[in-house]
Amino acid sequence: MLLALAAQTACGSSESNTNPHGQQDAGTDLGADVAEDAPDIDAGVDADVDASADAATDAGQGCTSCHGSDQGSAPPQDLGGGTSTGLPGVGAHRAHGSPSVLFRTPQCDDCHVVPTQVDDPGHLGDPPADLTWGALASADGANPGYSNGKCSVYCHGQTLSGGSVTEPEWTLVGVGQAGCGACHGLPPPAPHPKTSSGTCNPCHDFDGAVPNDPSTHADGKVDLVGVTCEACHGSAQSYAPPKDTQGNTSTTATGVGAHQTHLTTAALFRTVLCADCHKVPGVYSDPGHLDPLPAELTWGPTAKADGVTPSYGSGKCSVYCHGKSLEGGTLTEPEWTKVGSGQAACGSCHGLPPPKPHPTVSPTSCGPCHDFTQLVPNKPATHVDGKVDVAACGECHAVPPATGAHSIHYGDISSPPLASYGDTTAVQDYLPSGAPYYAFGCGNCHPIDPAKHFNGSVDVELSDPAAPSGSLKSLSPSTASYTGGSCSDVYCHSSGQATPTFVTSPAWNGGTLPAPRCAACHDNPPSYPSGGAGTATANTHVQEWSATEAWGHFAGMSGLHGNKHGGVGSSPLTCQTCHFDTVDPSNVAPGGFYYLDTTVDINLGGAASYDCNNAGCHDGASGSPASGTGAVRTAKHVNGKRDVVFDPRESIPAWVTGLPAPPNRPLYPLWSANGFSSYIPPGAVMTGTTWSATLKGASYDPANKTCSSIPCHLKQSYGTGKPSYDPLTWGAAYSCNACHQY
Repeated sequence: MLLALAAQTACGSSESNTNPHGQQDAGTDLGADVAEDAPDIDAGVDADVDASADAATDAGQGCTSCHGSDQGSAPPQDLGGGTSTGLPGVGAHRAHGSPSVLFRTPQCDDCHVVPTQVDDPGHLGDPPADLTWGALASADGANPGYSNGKCSVYCHGQTLSGGSVTEPEWTLVGVGQAGCGACHGLPPPAPHPKTSSGTCNPCHDFDGAVPNDPSTHADGKVDLVGVTCEACHGSAQSYAPPKDTQGNTSTTATGVGAHQTHLTTAALFRTVLCADCHKVPGVYSDPGHLDPLPAELTWGPTAKADGVTPSYGSGKCSVYCHGKSLEGGTLTEPEWTKVGSGQAACGSCHGLPPPKPHPTVSPTSCGPCHDFTQLVPNKPATHVDGKVDVAACGECHAVPPATGAHSIHYGDISSPPLASYGDTTAVQDYLPSGAPYYAFGCGNCHPIDPAKHFNGSVDVELSDPAAPSGSLKSLSPSTASYTGGSCSDVYCHSSGQATPTFVTSPAWNGGTLPAPRCAACHDNPPSYPSGGAGTATANTHVQEWSATEAWGHFAGMSGLHGNKHGGVGSSPLTCQTCHFDTVDPSNVAPGGFYYLDTTVDINLGGAASYDCNNAGCHDGASGSPASGTGAVRTAKHVNGKRDVVFDPRESIPAWVTGLPAPPNRPLYPLWSANGFSSYIPPGAVMTGTTWSATLKGASYDPANKTCSSIPCHLKQSYGTGKPSYDPLTWGAAYSCNACHQY
């Protein structure tokens, strides 16, 4: 904290300040040899001191030749030989330069440019000496200056607060202008913590009022050593007040208030965290930590829950935690400094119970819906945590309700209930192994928006653009609706195609699917016109070959050459062959192996019409399979997908009837004793005149709509046929080349 050299003395007069040299006898010519009057400068120096004069060999001797003394280069003496601290050229130079037990010893370059040579620019200029101010004088954004004999610099507290003498007079030395409390308050005013007068430890590594290391005091930085949170507020037991930063301990003080009440573990609610209201600093110097009081409120997720914009004003809190977004509370803006007055009692944040549409329950219990035992939550951590937790569906209404077709759509999985409000999943998600009923999540028919739950009405929404991709709800068009007691344009009651054909849904109260059941939604098998290979409406389940013949997969391997399902002397190709996980094998042929839905009535729109139930094939006469309705495995039925899973079985039970007699009896489920004797499909085996194979390992590629490793197609795969032949793509009309290329 070295300050300016003021007016100095010149030749011939102790009052003059025109000569930058040391004091000379009166009448001495300014151009005379200066060596006689400055014996400390080398004798070899030119007699005429000018801008090109050589510096003294000994730097210390050179400086003290003009000012200072053997004890130091700084005055006293000044250029005029003065030694009184009342002289501006002397002033507090030596007071600054002397080692101190209180602060860092100032250096000459804190205020001046220290020359390296006599003729350095600005060194031998006219007095007073230039004040160039070093980094310390300008620290903390200070704008150092010297005016009217007073210093205004960082070193004396220009940017600090509470100091009693922040502009000391340069020539008033030894009057306590640099004592403790002169530069900054003792302690500084708020937000600095309030401490005992004269004590700066332990935060600043002081022994009482004396720093343990003076070099770190008044050095341009505020050093904190070993500071913990409780050094400023709180205690070793808790960082939160009391005490506050001003030493207050009463809850009526704003800095104390309800801090401890919030942080104390409670039996009623989640323990509040400091971060719920404040930004918790990682270190004391984090931005915003030591700002002026009051402490900043940054608000965490819980205070902002449920769309609340939290605030604090007029001593009151307005936050989610105290029910700003809830209904029926008696005191949703409690006063911060009124502690222990019951402001957080049950019923203060929300009604007890909340008003409608919340169910009317006993005011002495929130259970079983909210996992409460009387009015004390079994899990306090889940109360006032930003979410309204409900123990399980079924506490307010049955799951499913015993009305309409709820039981048909959801089944009997009410203990425990698996569905929840807005849930768009289905039975394969709940019970992957399947169930004897459907289990459609509530969100498939009701809103998925939780804001519509508890809104006082039973809403039915069958379509929602926000529904999860692939869910049943996402597959229903915007025209899907529930009117007149039944659904319309809903995917669940459609042909199941990518662009489905919708069918009339049964009445919700008492309606049943029309018979035959499979054909109630899609043809059995699907027989709509094919839109062409690979298209969304591609179809080779069954098509008309001629006025009297059908072709396609349902016609069977030998059916290509005839019009009977499965042909003559071949295993039937039924729904089970390609949709093994979707159809229920309980409806099988007499031998109990091949699935057959005998309700099929195929009308191709032309002369070919097959009423299989009455065609002499499946009417139960002459040992034929008995009539029966279709059955499905619900896990993969009406799930928003068209699952293709090939029959993986590798053997035929010995008791299966209708097979060729030995030695022509087939070994595997897929077999033919007709039309393929000249060529055995890859992987097949011959037993007499019958070849048989398994579909294990066969697959379907939905992207290309084609199969691979299918014995029926000689195990060729998409793109593997010869260039001049037809590829195997779903929906493409069969041609001779499709197989005979081999």
